[in-house]
Amino acid sequence: MNLKNGKTLNLVDLENELNENELFEDSVVLENDNEELFALITPNKKQIEKYLKENKIDEKDFLKSPKFKEIVEKQVDKLNKKLDEKQKIKNFKILETPLDENEKPMKGELKREKIKENHLKDLKEKKIKAPEFECSTKNILELSESKENKDKDSFIVLKENKPKKSFME
Repeated sequence: MNLKNGKTLNLVDLENELNENELFEDSVVLENDNEELFALITPNKKQIEKYLKENKIDEKDFLKSPKFKEIVEKQVDKLNKKLDEKQKIKNFKILETPLDENEKPMKGELKREKIKENHLKDLKEKKIKAPEFECSTKNILELSESKENKDKDSFIVLKENKPKKSFME
């Protein structure tokens, strides 16, 4: 792959380095429309079962857990430390199942465009996520006005509709 700065980047080398982690069965590195790199990681389920037993971790949904996400992030960060900013992997997705035959044939090259088409949408949606709040503004106001909560430490900023006077007037 040729970058805008004239450098050439071999995606297969990046994939091989990611695959050095025994918990990864496979990885694919692709470029999105903004010329940012992202990785699709297929977990090695046999190695993960072994890892869970060795570390006495009893977790059914380990692949969706923050712990596994942290393991993937560490491997991506380890690789990114060796790369220029434009070459760094900006995002990743953990795949629950390996790529199918249409994306990764047994013989021949990866169908990178097909893989992008099937998986890029998910990565765009995951990259920027709005913060989640446990209650609405209405609930906050109701709680602050209730007599039960008078002794509790809290504050609310109310927005007035009147323009504020400036010091210059």
